[in-house]
Amino acid sequence: MNVGIVILLLYTMGLLGIAYYASLQDKKSISHFATADSSLGVFVLTLTFSATYHSAYAFMGAAGFVYQHGIGWWVNGIWTVFPGVLFWILGRRFWFLGKKYGYISMAQYISDVYQDDRIDFL
Repeated sequence: MNVGIVILLLYTMGLLGIAYYASLQDKKSISHFATADSSLGVFVLTLTFSATYHSAYAFMGAAGFVYQHGIGWWVNGIWTVFPGVLFWILGRRFWFLGKKYGYISMAQYISDVYQDDRIDFL
C-alpha cells in the first residue's frame, strides 16, 4: 500500500477521533453555534464579518475581473472594508439586543419588533 494513503488514512482517523471525543464533552444548542452564545464581542464579530465579506469578494471572481480589466480596478477592494464599518456602527445595537433578548437571527428580531410570528424562521 502506498505510504501517502496510509498517512492520509491515519490523519483522517485521528481527526474523526478528536471530533467524536469533542462531541461527547459538551452539548451545545443552535444559539451556541450561530452566535457563540453572544460571547464574542462586537470587535471580534466585526473582524469575522469583514473576513467573510473579503473571502466572498475574492472567491466570486475578483481575480478574474482584475485579470480582464487591469490592476487599477483592485482599488475597489478597499470598499470591502465598508460593510465591516457599517457592521461596527449598526451591528453593536443588534448584538446588544440579541444578547439581551436571545435573538439568533435578524428574522427573530424583526418578528419581535413587529409582533408577527409569520416572520420567525427559527
